[in-house]
Amino acid sequence: MIKIFLVLLAIVYGTLSFSGTIDPSTPDEKYINYGSKFPYIGQIIGRKQDDTPYSGSVVAYKNNIIITAAHIFHNNKTCVVIFSTKLLPIKKIVVHQDYDYEKFGRHDIAVCLVSGDIGLDWYPDIYKDNKENGSICSLAGYGSTGTFITGILPSKESKKRAGSNIIDAVNEYLLFCSPSVKIDKTELEFIIAPGDSGGGLFIGNDLAGIHSGVIEDKINKGKSKYGAVSAHTRVSVYKDWIESITQELMKE
Repeated sequence: MIKIFLVLLAIVYGTLSFSGTIDPSTPDEKYINYGSKFPYIGQIIGRKQDDTPYSGSVVAYKNNIIITAAHIFHNNKTCVVIFSTKLLPIKKIVVHQDYDYEKFGRHDIAVCLVSGDIGLDWYPDIYKDNKENGSICSLAGYGSTGTFITGILPSKESKKRAGSNIIDAVNEYLLFCSPSVKIDKTELEFIIAPGDSGGGLFIGNDLAGIHSGVIEDKINKGKSKYGAVSAHTRVSVYKDWIESITQELMKE
């Protein structure tokens, strides 16, 4: 299944959605509890140029630096990030120079400077190896929920959740995960949901991916049932760019 999705990636742009769900046999509370172990995952809220509200997720990388998905800032008018009870304005946004909103999965990454201190005791490092394929990973963000059977369920809540998965495949720019049934299912099987975009995929304690979107067929678009594949920007490819931009921003 996932091989088919990878082959068709370039021609199915119209079937993409930013959505995902959880294992139907696992209580949602476990995902919420696991999410509390990721204090460096924050939420971004803002408005587009037409005043439409939006939200997503971010990863705290330094005391005043965050990493997130570039597509979040498409037509952005204003935004702030929230870590616990801290609300911090974004001072500067640097989207990767090769990012194109019309090309899914290419360079979907941004580094931002926030006004004020995030104030954590520890921040995740960048995954610097190229051995992501087959690794067990953790995923966290402020997304909607549902199950792999029901698909996304209507909800106005905004809670941080985290879960696990196995990286099924890798290409030059992306890491791919999919919901498993039995054989290789992880303890808290999880793929991303609306609002998770920009959050983090971790191998061990290192940031290995930034949530970008979900690939689905036209019938199940926006449902994230079994058969969906989540895509995550491959951070190891951008490690030098991230470090360079971070150093420049920290001078401001």
